[in-house]
Amino acid sequence: MEDELTALYDSLVEENRRLIMEALRRGSRYIVLCDGKVVYASNREPSDEEIRSMERNLGKVCYVLTEDPIEESCWIPVMNGDCYVHKLKHCQQL
Repeated sequence: MEDELTALYDSLVEENRRLIMEALRRGSRYIVLCDGKVVYASNREPSDEEIRSMERNLGKVCYVLTEDPIEESCWIPVMNGDCYVHKLKHCQQL
């Protein structure tokens, strides 16, 4: 089931890449696609109720996409084999 869902979202992104990239360039973090259109774009995550409302109003299934920022970090060893994460820009090679 998870593989099917991943394939569905991969296909959705490929088919709508231009629309998605435009919304991301405008600074949106959450994008809702429905029927080949961006029907929501914001930095605020839409609630489940908002998604259900969009689906009812549009009569179609809506898909929520998000671009999560990836923060690079490194593990810094401390005593007794423990480690903690430190932001990459502050890390030095050990």
